[in-house]
Amino acid sequence: RAVRRKIEGFGFLVPREEGMALLGCLFMSRLFPDRAPLGRELLQCMLGGRRWPAAVAEPDDTLFERALADLDRVLGISGEPLPLGIARYERAVPQPGRDHGRRIAELRRRIAERPGLALAGAYMDGVSVPESFASGQRAARDLAADERLCALDVSVG
Repeated sequence: RAVRRKIEGFGFLVPREEGMALLGCLFMSRLFPDRAPLGRELLQCMLGGRRWPAAVAEPDDTLFERALADLDRVLGISGEPLPLGIARYERAVPQPGRDHGRRIAELRRRIAERPGLALAGAYMDGVSVPESFASGQRAARDLAADERLCALDVSVG
């Protein structure tokens, strides 16, 4: 399909307020240039989640048409695309609830009261790989800097 708007970057996320089935799209041919023939774009779209939980059970044609309609709104596409395939993953991306921030703040308060305990991961600081990695680094730094863990009582007899 022809794309009227220039594809730049690695993709985009769609805010809930836009009212689309599309959660986001990765420009795979920008991430991995050899994955698409010259002059073509390879896009990977994500649909479903909390916006459309039933998507995982929808027929391929329905998912494909919804993705195309939303892509047309965002990128301005025309012509016939070449569909490659659809994969379904139930509960693939963590979907924190509205009170998640409050719950994590309380969890952090409780962790601070317990020497030697640190938690890290997507549920703490963000679902992306860089955010999860940084969460692990912070937890390791916090443990290494905790003087309560490093104090030794050594007596020589």
